[in-house]
Amino acid sequence: MTVRRDVPHFAVNESGISAPVLKHVFAHTDELVIATSTCEVYPTGIAFRLLILSKPPIDFVHEFAFGIGQRRHAGSLDLSGIATFPDGSVQPIVFGDFGGAGGSTAHRSDFRLWMPLPDDAVKAQVRLTWPTTRVDDTAEVDLHIFHLVLDSEPARDPDL
Repeated sequence: MTVRRDVPHFAVNESGISAPVLKHVFAHTDELVIATSTCEVYPTGIAFRLLILSKPPIDFVHEFAFGIGQRRHAGSLDLSGIATFPDGSVQPIVFGDFGGAGGSTAHRSDFRLWMPLPDDAVKAQVRLTWPTTRVDDTAEVDLHIFHLVLDSEPARDPDL
């Protein structure tokens, strides 16, 4: 079963708790930088930004299809995730997006993404592959920090 959830309303309308649960540089060359930034923790997952900077121009609409189960073309960027459970089983995670790139140009794009996390996951990974740029790397999501942050947050009053 694939974990797929649309971006929840609270992640769209409220700030989460800032925490370094997913800090990773997928690519760093003279021509291309791809890195995560601005992670926010929520009870059911994390929101993060994927920043892409490129010297050669990129057609971001053509290259990316976040939240869609199929690449646009064989060389396009693919972002996937998996959750691992206490018994060792794994489950795919499908990312949600917040409706487009903020401040996108032909040389820069900043995508805000949603990664739902199952309650009982003990490990999670994000894999970014982009064959046309020869990028293939995997980042670990620090679920220890994720759970510590959530456990330390006081309960919110539902009437507020």
